[in-house]
Amino acid sequence: MKKKKRRSVEEISAGIFVTSLLVCALACASAAILLGRGEIEEKAKELPKPVTELPAPSTLENSYFLPSTQDAGLAYQDRLTFFGESTTAHLRSRGVLSNGTKTTQVLADESGTKRLSSRLPYENVIDPETGKSVGLLELLGEKQPAILVLSFGLNGVYGYAAAPESFVADYSALLSSIQEVSPNTTILLQTIYPVTKESERFDDPEEVNRDIRALNGILPKIAARKDRVYCVDTASVLTDKDGALDAAFDNGDGYHLNAAAYREILHYLRTHAWEET
Repeated sequence: MKKKKRRSVEEISAGIFVTSLLVCALACASAAILLGRGEIEEKAKELPKPVTELPAPSTLENSYFLPSTQDAGLAYQDRLTFFGESTTAHLRSRGVLSNGTKTTQVLADESGTKRLSSRLPYENVIDPETGKSVGLLELLGEKQPAILVLSFGLNGVYGYAAAPESFVADYSALLSSIQEVSPNTTILLQTIYPVTKESERFDDPEEVNRDIRALNGILPKIAARKDRVYCVDTASVLTDKDGALDAAFDNGDGYHLNAAAYREILHYLRTHAWEET
């Protein structure tokens, strides 16, 4: 039987040294992980609260919301041009503006609705005077509206509530594009209208309304980035005590509006009028 080879002192020392290095490496790695976790936890404490906890705009003391004024009258209302989702496009079909259903104050496309996105500035709308489909920016550059009233956020509310930075980016890009072609236009950002408690379009209308209030709370921050951009809390006149769309203004599906709702909105705009200073 062969004798087992004895390890030399040098070999034993080398083994101990390698083992020590491995132990040290493992200890350092563990410490780094713990330190990294601690840093992450500390950073997490510094993050802003979720957007769903932002206050409703009616509670914000912010100069970007237009204050109450005397009723500016029909002459002021006739200076407004509207662009937004279906709840804006229906201003025409409800017949509440001058010239009723033949009004030229509402911009929309054949679908009757629009959705805020990075592509929106480059989409087409129908020229209300000619009936032709033209680029939004081309039309605004030609018309140079005095006051443009925008309303976006219900279409895509889930995505924007989950990533509010996208809401800011897409809205800001739209404003920049408009101001590039129509620099003297004053832009009013309407707060997003709520939905009813029983709206069948959404699985959880209460959650949708929380998300809407959160996005509305971001509007002043968007306005603050631009000149000649202000907010109008038109949603406040349609909202019940629970933060939902008052059933008196529901057109039947829980989120589209009836003529009474639009009359309230127009009255709010006239009594929170933008005035050149």
